[in-house]
Formats: sequence, structure tokens, C-alpha cells
Amino acid sequence: MLIFLGRLSRIWTEDFDTMSPGRAGGCSSPERHRASCRTPCLPYQESFSDLRKNKRKLAVGFLIYIWLLALVVVLAFLLLFGVLQSISFGPLDLAACHPDGTFSFLREAYNPWAASGFFQINLAFGSLTYTDVKTIDILWDIVVGRGGQALLSIASWRVFSNYVATSIAVRPVTYTTFHTIFLETGPSIASVYRLARDFLLQSSLDSTPATVFIVWSMLFILGWPTFAGAATGYTPTTNPFILTFDGNYVLFSYFQFKPDAGNLTSTTPHDVYWMFSNQLYSLSYIQENGQCQPVRNRFKWGFSFLQIFILVIGLLVWTFGTCLLWLQSRIRLPFQDQLEIPRGYKGWLLFADTIVRQLKWAGFDARSLMNSQMKTAIRKSLRRGAISLKASFQPATIRSWVAEERPWFIALAVDVTIAIVLASIQGATVARLVMSKELATVAQIIDQFAQVLFTPQGTSLHFICGALLSSSFGLLVAINIGTSTRSRLFLLSCCTVLGLLIVLTIYLSLDGSYVSSLSSRALLLTYL
Repeated sequence: MLIFLGRLSRIWTEDFDTMSPGRAGGCSSPERHRASCRTPCLPYQESFSDLRKNKRKLAVGFLIYIWLLALVVVLAFLLLFGVLQSISFGPLDLAACHPDGTFSFLREAYNPWAASGFFQINLAFGSLTYTDVKTIDILWDIVVGRGGQALLSIASWRVFSNYVATSIAVRPVTYTTFHTIFLETGPSIASVYRLARDFLLQSSLDSTPATVFIVWSMLFILGWPTFAGAATGYTPTTNPFILTFDGNYVLFSYFQFKPDAGNLTSTTPHDVYWMFSNQLYSLSYIQENGQCQPVRNRFKWGFSFLQIFILVIGLLVWTFGTCLLWLQSRIRLPFQDQLEIPRGYKGWLLFADTIVRQLKWAGFDARSLMNSQMKTAIRKSLRRGAISLKASFQPATIRSWVAEERPWFIALAVDVTIAIVLASIQGATVARLVMSKELATVAQIIDQFAQVLFTPQGTSLHFICGALLSSSFGLLVAINIGTSTRSRLFLLSCCTVLGLLIVLTIYLSLDGSYVSSLSSRALLLTYL
């Protein structure tokens, strides 16, 4: 690491003309580039010039970074929820009504990871009316279901067309594959079937993993509205009731816990008692005579834990795979002869010209054939056709690009590794503290988390993790936008300082009363 920093410090002092030819960036305008050959540009001038030339790329990269960070935070929250619900921090749980409607004080009575709870809404919130939950459910299906499918289709098809354009310059594909990727705007059951059939039986892309991923992505996008709708729903709000000695069901909140008769966190649960109407009720009696009853016209809306967990993992796989395809096509494009990617009308022209030319070679006049005859000719005589692009590009790969930018990727790997190690250390510290105390409720566990997070050690780790996250984003920006080493170092410094200022602002905006409330601590815990 010290060698890497020393190398960067030496390059920082070099003149702009000594940079490699592939990084000729210039100052604020092309006219001033000639002057830069005589007078070196300042680092901020080079950085501003790079930012102006790559504004769109910076915006897209920032959105991708925020999207990935959000998915990781959601996945961490789901893992935390699953662990807290399945690990016994104490023998009893005050939340007697479980998501499946059963009544039990024992934590092991319900496991959110069990396959039997795949369709249960066990990550729910609120106490809403039927109209409220139905409105939320419909909005979710429209906005997240259909809207999310549209966004996934737009992003995927743009990336797929770029990648397939570089692939068919090396290996031709069938007419069906070309039509699906370049002339359609989204997946359908028929297009997925035809694409998978052609990939398996005719001609695949130049990369088998990319071929498999494109088919999987089409299936994932096609089923997204169904997956998103099935993962959410509403369930009746339930309250625990106890059958008293006189034969009436009474709300459990009316029972008074007797601290002198037992302890909720005792290792002997049979010694726990409650009192109602001057009568003691043992834990065993309440376990056998308690039941959960729905509250009239009150519902909770939320998610199925297992389904939303699988859905988030699927989104992460789609995001990483799409980013890799985009990166591979970005390294190869644009074509050296400036050939345009055949989208829209250009795609239709290439498609029609290829069909007419190849049918003519096979002895057919395309204009005199009926549609059914043309289909038969393409299927039998042309064997579903073969279409390619006569284009040339740089024979570069992601591996060669990473090797070229090796020092920067080493710094990024060190940055991410340190962040993971620090997060693991803090997580292990909190876990040991929580496990050492027999906490009866999840609320107490969240409160214990918050107390640890606001210790001096926890606060310092917050700032370190904030700096690491900011510098990781800065490294990505520098690698993709910076055209010189000095420009990259300046971009990295700016992103790191800006990230620290944001973390400091958020932390100072939380006054003592805000942090001391349990709900605010839970919210802050989820954010951090």
C-alpha cells in the first residue's frame, strides 16, 4: 500500500504531457489542450474537464452505486431480522402471537426460515383498515411490480443490445435472436422460448455465461410483477387472549406480571406467574389456554420474509450480471469504424437486407414469397438464418482492463476489505454484548444495539466506515472518469471529503432526545 501511495505521489508531480496516450484528457476545452502541452493543467482543471465530458456516465454510476448500497443494506436488515427471530436471547418472548397465528411464549415455536412460512406475511407493520392495506397493495403492484418491470426491461435491453452487438461481430446469431434483442423492447414468454431454443440448438453468444445470464434475466424480468406481488400482502392484526378460571377470554394485557413470583428472563420458565382478579396463572396454564384472535377491521401490511429475501438476492444477481455485461461492452465499444449499433430503424434495415440477400443466395426471391413460405425457407434452407456485423473493436476484456488499472483496483480491494473487517468487528461486539444479556424482546435487543452504536468506539467506526464508503465510490469515479492520475487523485479526495461531511452532518443533526427514543434508534440502526 505504501509503494502504491508513493507511486501516486510521484506521478502527481509529473507534467500532464508525461501521461499515457490513452489518458489524454486536456484542460477545460480542446482548444486549451495544445496550450496544456506547454503549461501543465492544475489537478482540479483536469478533473472538471473530465466531469464535464462524462456527466451522464457519472450520474448513471452514482445511481448504480446507490442502488447496490441500498440492496446490501436491505439484505443485511433481512439477515438481522432472521437471526434475531430465530436465535433465543432468552427463554421467553413477550410477543405471544406469532405471524402464523399461533400463541406461544417460546421463541423456538416459530422460525422465519422454515419453508412452511414461505407464503406467510411475517414482516408486517401498522394497524390499518382494509381500505388502507388494499390501497397500499394495489399501489405496490402498479409502481413496484409493473413499473419495476419496465425499468428492468429498459436497463437490460440497452445493455443486452450493446453486448450482443460486440458478440455478433465475432460470431453470428440467428434472425430470431437478432429480432428479440435489437427490435423488441422487453421479454415475453414466446421470445424467451425462441431465444433459449436458438442458443441451445443453433448459435449462442461468444460467452456461455453471458448467454445463460441473458436467458435468466429475461425470465426474471418476465416474472417480476408476480414475484413482487406474491412477496407482499396483508394479514389481520391479532391480540393474545387468555381463558380465565371462570371460563372467559380476557385480553392478556390485563394480566399483571408478578416480579416476586418469577422472572421473564429466568432459566426456569415454569416459575413465571401472572395475576388477574387476585388469582395467579402459571406459564404452563397460559401456554395451554391462550389463543390469538383477530382485531375487527384492523390489518397489517408487509412482506413474506423468505420471498423478499430471495427477491433481493435475485436483484443483486441481476445487478452484478448486468453491470458486468455493460462493462464488457463499454470496454469494446465504440467500434473502430464508428459503426452504429443496429437499434430502431437501423436494425430493421440491417435485418431486412440480410434476409433478402441470404434468401437470394439460397435461390429465393424474397419479394415474391408469402409469409408462410418465407418462414419455411428461413427455417429449412437458411437454418434460421445467420446475421452478423462487419465491425472491428479492441480485443479487450474485463480481465485485461483490470490488469491495466491494477494499482487502482488494489486500492479498491483494500478499501472494501477494511470496511468489511470493521463492520464484522462491530457486529461481533454487538452480538457478544447482546448474547451476554438475556433480553426478552426484540425491542430491547434494538435498544442494546443503539446503545453500542453511540459509544465512542462505535462513533469512530461510523466515521471510518463513512470514509471507506466514500473513498470506494471515489475510486470507482476516478477509474471510470479520470483521464490522468492527478485528475483521479483529485476526484478521489473530493469524494472522500464530501462523504465525511455528509456523515458528520447526519450525526450532528441527531440531538440527544432524538437518539434516546427507541423508535429513532431502530431507524438509525436500519440506516447504518
